[in-house]
Amino acid sequence: MAADTHASTKKLGVYSNKEANIYRFIDTSRNSKAAKAIYSSISAKPVLYGVVEYCFSGQRFKIRVDSENCSIAFGLIGVKIPQPDANSPTLTNISELAKNYAKNVLHQRDVALNIKYMDKRGSFLGNLWMLSGPKAKGDHFGKNILRKGYGNIQEDNVDKIDDYEDLEEAEKIAAGEQLGVWQPDVSARMTLATGDDYDAITDDIMSGTVVDMQDASNFYINLSKDQEKLEIISKKLSEYDDSSHEVLSHPIKNGTICAAKFKDDGNWYRGRVDSSIHSNDEHLYEIYFMDYGTKNDISIDNLKKIDDDLIQYPPLAHRCTLAYLSVPKGSQTFGNNASEMFKEHLWGKECSISFYDEDDYQYYVVINSGKEAKVNESINAYLLNEGFAKITNPESLPEELMEWKDYEQDAKDEQLNIWEIGGVDDQQD
Repeated sequence: MAADTHASTKKLGVYSNKEANIYRFIDTSRNSKAAKAIYSSISAKPVLYGVVEYCFSGQRFKIRVDSENCSIAFGLIGVKIPQPDANSPTLTNISELAKNYAKNVLHQRDVALNIKYMDKRGSFLGNLWMLSGPKAKGDHFGKNILRKGYGNIQEDNVDKIDDYEDLEEAEKIAAGEQLGVWQPDVSARMTLATGDDYDAITDDIMSGTVVDMQDASNFYINLSKDQEKLEIISKKLSEYDDSSHEVLSHPIKNGTICAAKFKDDGNWYRGRVDSSIHSNDEHLYEIYFMDYGTKNDISIDNLKKIDDDLIQYPPLAHRCTLAYLSVPKGSQTFGNNASEMFKEHLWGKECSISFYDEDDYQYYVVINSGKEAKVNESINAYLLNEGFAKITNPESLPEELMEWKDYEQDAKDEQLNIWEIGGVDDQQD
């Protein structure tokens, strides 16, 4: 009472006749122009302190930064948390766990942060720390998210992650304990969705078959060593029919792994949604059949949720091109001729495949029909000999392929096929 009387007598605070100070904050979280206007000044500060006003997810927040008189939309950099997915309850659950954890430890709490860059929507992205005391940085929030298995490190932002070693160690522990995204079925589903989960081919020569081709320079193979896996997958998918298993739920995201019914034979195969297509009155999805390399436009009625035991296998179709050669594409002059020759020699036959190089999951191969790897009797050599291909870089040819130069020269001298028009221009469509 004495304190209240003192304040009233002295006309302090609410008893004052003066107008209260008005603190004006700019809310940039929904105003990209305002965000861009403050970006240069706010990103120059090595550390900022703020209060988390809202958690949109486990890595996206609205933060009030009093020193800058603004509120910002902020995203945690370097950590990838699964998004809710109607076709994967497990991923949705992990996403919700991450969001709830963020609410419990960050909502209406003081934090430290820095800004590394801004996206096109005006959201700031950077590092975020929980506080261990007044303006004392504690744990990197990403470390705690990773330790619980709610996400994994986003490798394309490694150079912008502070405390990277702490985050890496947290991820390693969670992976070892198979927490969250590191549960076998979850990890497999996520890597299949990105197209990164391929068994590396380490042998120089392997047997296999060509299972799909766009033209003579772009084709897919199955390896004989994977035949047992293909049979297991096929047997499990034979249990699918039009009335069994759930159809995919909307919204259907790119990267969704599913069981898809192939138009030509009516059978079910493992597929990945690559894009959504509107065709006249029908809504279709472009599906990549990961075990055969084929793409098809499929209606949602023919897309089913896939059982977890079908997720454990990596894609079994390997994308290939002919090593050391430039071959006309299907749309180019002599492209169809080259494709027909390729089919005639290899389609439906067991092949011997020699692997010379690999780049971005595409293998550069020399391929023979039959079990013997005879480079001078390969489809590569035949296409050169018939004037349907040229050597891309003669100086880089390995010693065992040097005879190919003679095949190319003979075709040139006789002006066979592509040499009637001066060769192949890879950039010409």
